Amino acid sequence: HDGSNSFITDGGTGDLKIRSNKIRMEAPDSQNMVIVTEDAGVQAFYNGTERLAVTNTGIDVTGTATMDGLTVSSTGATTATIEAGGGGDAVLDLKASEASGGESIIRFSDSVSGVGFITYAQNDGGSDFMRFGTASTERMRIDSAGRVGIGTSAPDTQLTLFKASTNADVNYAKMRMDSWGASTGKLKSIVWDDAGSAVAGIGAEYDGGKTNIHFHSQYNGGFKGTSDKTMSIMGNGNVG
Repeated sequence: HDGSNSFITDGGTGDLKIRSNKIRMEAPDSQNMVIVTEDAGVQAFYNGTERLAVTNTGIDVTGTATMDGLTVSSTGATTATIEAGGGGDAVLDLKASEASGGESIIRFSDSVSGVGFITYAQNDGGSDFMRFGTASTERMRIDSAGRVGIGTSAPDTQLTLFKASTNADVNYAKMRMDSWGASTGKLKSIVWDDAGSAVAGIGAEYDGGKTNIHFHSQYNGGFKGTSDKTMSIMGNGNVG
């Protein structure tokens, strides 16, 4: 003791060993500080409340864990779970500095192929945006106005589809329904809507022998049915 502090000092070589099946460190008011129990684990306390436990299954933290990085690794399948009880929200909050134009990133990768990613860009002084990518390449973007771009990073409508110019036939979008022949005489349509009411549409109909295209326009009168068309292009080329 030096008048202010007490010391346990081992000045020689080798280890300082304390042997017991349970070691307890307490504050002067008898509150627990650290408890080490043989074959049970280690408990660390703050102000008498347990905050950290090391057991045979891993680590249990009560409260907030602040760290420079976190790696969850296993030789088999690995699961990270965020669970909230009592009807609360389970939140994964990624924060990047807006001032530096940082991005919050969720990355999907392995040691062989390119990465997939979801990023949210904090664009200092500009507009934020969200990007989705596969094979290390951006595929879709949602800008701060909610406009969606597929194949482009600069959507200028609610949905913009882009593919670089190519000297080939290209399908930009496809609507698929299996067993088309089982829906004879039924329309499969793209519909325009006004405040919840369908007002116009373009539909395809299989009549049992060929596929016909029908145009429907009746503003404020509702989307017309299969038998009520404004114009039709039949599968044999007739227009009416």
